[in-house]
Amino acid sequence: MGSPPETLFRQAADAGDFQGQLMVVGVREQRDPEGAETLHRQAADAGDTHTLARLAQVQEAAGDSEGAEALARRAMDAGGAFALRRLAQLREAAGDRESAEALARCAAAAGHAYALVVLAQMRQKEGGLGSA
Repeated sequence: MGSPPETLFRQAADAGDFQGQLMVVGVREQRDPEGAETLHRQAADAGDTHTLARLAQVQEAAGDSEGAEALARRAMDAGGAFALRRLAQLREAAGDRESAEALARCAAAAGHAYALVVLAQMRQKEGGLGSA
């Protein structure tokens, strides 16, 4: 019998594989949410933009919009403007259109113009071309 999945994911993560890190956190989230958050924080402290983006989503879901935005901006500063796009999507879905648009524009200014496309598509789906 081979090694358990988490062990293999951990080995990949320790070798610097981003997907391995995400898988370790995913497995940990299911059985140990606090431990998963610790892993997220460690990766975020190391500047992992994907982890910063994931933490921003967690903060947003927990109702901490300010904390979420701070994490997304840290990800952007580390080269992960996509985090602001994802946060803009979450804000738009929650009905905070003004904040969503500001975040999407910030992401676009940082080189992730697709954020504006995503926002327009969400608005188009919601109410037709006029609201996009």
